[in-house]
Amino acid sequence: MEQITPTEDKPVVTAIQEASEIVDQVSNYSSLITDSLYVIIGGMLAVFLLYRLTSKFLFPYVKHRRLIRVIFGTIYVLILVVTMLIVVNKVGIDTTAISKIAIVAVLVGAVAVFFLVPFLPRLPFMIGQMIEVNGVLGTVDNISTIHTTIRTFDGAMVFLPNPLVLASKIINFSDIPERRIGFNLTVSLDSDIEKIRKFVLDILNADERVLEEPAPLIRATTASAVGISLTALCWTKNEDFLNAQSDLWLQVMDGFKQDDSIAMALPQQEIHLTKEAGV
Repeated sequence: MEQITPTEDKPVVTAIQEASEIVDQVSNYSSLITDSLYVIIGGMLAVFLLYRLTSKFLFPYVKHRRLIRVIFGTIYVLILVVTMLIVVNKVGIDTTAISKIAIVAVLVGAVAVFFLVPFLPRLPFMIGQMIEVNGVLGTVDNISTIHTTIRTFDGAMVFLPNPLVLASKIINFSDIPERRIGFNLTVSLDSDIEKIRKFVLDILNADERVLEEPAPLIRATTASAVGISLTALCWTKNEDFLNAQSDLWLQVMDGFKQDDSIAMALPQQEIHLTKEAGV
């Protein structure tokens, strides 16, 4: 049976001692690491919640939204920098000079980002927003350096090269807090136009999702032998747009069915009869 000599046993003992020392060092700083993680996670969570509340209640009334985004981004970075400085200081490294330079660098970087971002080429949308680009309508699922992935409403994944996206017309339906719903109605000439106007406006004003400002309105746009074209407009929150549009259309159509004094114009086709010579 092979025996291990004391000389051969030394590397094993040395490795065990080094591992024990590493464990002791980590255990000594475990509270510091835990506290640092609490500060980072708690601070970022607080900033995220504050940003969400600000974007929901303040963005509709603020024009310079980019400034708010830069401010919150700067707070994120400051939380990371300050936490790292505290950790380094606890370890025993003097951070008096470094801390001032780091904080000034973050603030200068924030100012540079605020003024330089408008001049940098970028895609005018973010992940999760509903857009229409190059005839594709859906939600942005991913943005990479090569292509943009859009998830359409039937579940398909469409991959568009970024150069094609930048060269196409882009409609961003999520970048504004409010959207306008338009109803184009062609009504019969025999209908009571004033009654139709009141009927449609009552439906729009009764829906809680329709905003009071701008107020709903209905105007006559064109008139012909077929009928009179009316356009009704109202505004809703972006997240209520699709459901409100569908529900309001159904209410308007149901009202036309129940009241004989108001009716949609029927399609017409003119037929000209000519008499051939000798007939």
